[in-house]
Amino acid sequence: MGGGHLGGGLPRQQADDGRGEGPVPPCRRDLCAPGTAAGGGGGAASGVRGAVPRPPQPPAQLRGGTAGKQERRDDDSLSWVTCALSQLTFRSIEDCRALVAAGAVPSLLAIVGGADGDEEARANALRILCNLAHLPEACTAIRHGDGLRLLVGMLGRSGREREEEAAVVARALLNVACNDPDEGAVRRAGGIEPLLRLLEKPKSEAAAVALLALSQLAARGDDNCRAIHGCGGLDRLMRLLRSGPGEEATQAALGALLNLTGSPTVCEGVFQAGTIPQLVRMLDEPEMTAAVRLQVARIMSNLLQNKDNANMIRIAGGIKPLVRALADSAPGGEAAQVAAVALSQLASGNAANKDAIREAGGIPPLVGLLGSRDGDAARWAACALAEIAEESLSNCSAVRFAGGVDRLIDLLRDGAPSQVATQAVRAIASLSLGRENQDIVRRRGGIPLVLALLDEEWGHSARVVAACAAAELASGNRLNCEAIVRDGGLDRLLGVLVAKPSDTVIGHIMQAVAEIVEFCPEARSTILNHAEAEAAIRDFGAEGSSYDSNGRQAIRILSCIDAPTKDYQRRTDTDCAQGSLNQTASGAPDNCCAGCSCSKSDEKLQGSWKQSSRSNAAEWTRHGSESSRYMFTCACSKPTLQPYTGSWSPR
Repeated sequence: MGGGHLGGGLPRQQADDGRGEGPVPPCRRDLCAPGTAAGGGGGAASGVRGAVPRPPQPPAQLRGGTAGKQERRDDDSLSWVTCALSQLTFRSIEDCRALVAAGAVPSLLAIVGGADGDEEARANALRILCNLAHLPEACTAIRHGDGLRLLVGMLGRSGREREEEAAVVARALLNVACNDPDEGAVRRAGGIEPLLRLLEKPKSEAAAVALLALSQLAARGDDNCRAIHGCGGLDRLMRLLRSGPGEEATQAALGALLNLTGSPTVCEGVFQAGTIPQLVRMLDEPEMTAAVRLQVARIMSNLLQNKDNANMIRIAGGIKPLVRALADSAPGGEAAQVAAVALSQLASGNAANKDAIREAGGIPPLVGLLGSRDGDAARWAACALAEIAEESLSNCSAVRFAGGVDRLIDLLRDGAPSQVATQAVRAIASLSLGRENQDIVRRRGGIPLVLALLDEEWGHSARVVAACAAAELASGNRLNCEAIVRDGGLDRLLGVLVAKPSDTVIGHIMQAVAEIVEFCPEARSTILNHAEAEAAIRDFGAEGSSYDSNGRQAIRILSCIDAPTKDYQRRTDTDCAQGSLNQTASGAPDNCCAGCSCSKSDEKLQGSWKQSSRSNAAEWTRHGSESSRYMFTCACSKPTLQPYTGSWSPR
């Protein structure tokens, strides 16, 4: 018989964005890619292999009257006709289309649903419907003829012959799930629970097809996912995996689980089904094939849509197998990319996971992945490093020792594509928490490369991370501030500021300019010569408050450019984490709130100060209160600007 493969399918993963690019999206796979029916007119069809026609048995000699012979002859004719049509629809999509156009679907449904008649004709009619369901118009006709409820009802029958029938019915429902314009048709017909029941015999053909049907239903919308989950689908899939059904069934079950966990609702219910510990065991099992481990890593990435699952994966021991999968994979391979995505999601906003990834040896392979020729792999490696380094001096140092700062700058210098460059600059911003990393970026000529992403042509996301990186590189680092001014970076920052970018970009630029002007008195003239930028800064200072981020940064800037001779002195940078603040006698008031009449108004500025969480941040802590080097708050919570004219000296 001629080829009858009307469509095949390969796993397809949709990429996830890390922070700064939007929530990371779910991985799903389509099981029905378009194909061409062999022997037909070259028409496209989607779905799975059509039902193989079975020829009827030759008519037997019957004894009896003329009426009996005529009835048998009619039955035999119907069997032969349906057999011929079954063969035609198996071989040619064009014949399928012609049969649907001729209005054959209602007649076929009548044969399948008839209480009496030839079983052979009924079986062939069922196969014809299965083949026709490769076409959307046939699916619509089946639905309008109440054919879905008929098919779903047939799944509950028992007996060996009925098991064979169930496989064909499940295949018909799979094709409808693939091709019906109404993605919820099978669900509304009550098809999910009967399909799940077929999984109770995991080695049967019907169970194999049911897995594909459930997977396709889950890929076509959250409503289907919630319905499968509501029928205990997650628990049944995990039970099937625990039974060790073999490579093919395991892959099919993981495919269904992959699509099912694309729904946030399902991700919230994985704890009750014991999903995560079992997935970790599969990922860590040496006997599992690379394809199985890849699917498991994808599922874990989906589960991380729910932040609570990040801790559960760490507790279950899932980080080490993911790091091992990253280290053992080809640098540009899909497995390495999927592992990098999962590690990025695990590290996002989770200090314990960041440290666990470092302790598991995850940083060196991520740095190595930066050199991949696959842009997506390099992008996700940079994203993961940005997440791991954020707010962690230990991890910043580990990335530096692994050569990560140099590799990120090399990516920018080599002209990385926009998405890769954006994540590389984001990683540089996170790594600039450490003074040593700030200096490496400057010495390697990385500052102009970072500032280049402020140009409008790079897009909004690039501007956000470039402005953030500029602020972080300038923070507490006089040499970097001078380099930014020398390389024209201050002019570029002011130009972006007056172009009215997003509030996020404005906030980062205001912070960067405040750092620069405090360290570089020559920056005052640059700002004063840029009338639009000066006006924008004064507007922020006038309209905002000291509690508003932009207003606070504007006050810092204006305190430097408006009173440079009386109160302003260049701030001295230091690597010290603790020291003493020594107020000089330059006309600044001694008390913490000038003009304040509260009981704390006589508290002197001189005292013991301790640096807060960030190494070179502008925020410092004095006597347990959050303050800045230019803004002090007394007991009445009335903030008053006091320019810092002292020196920061190590203890």
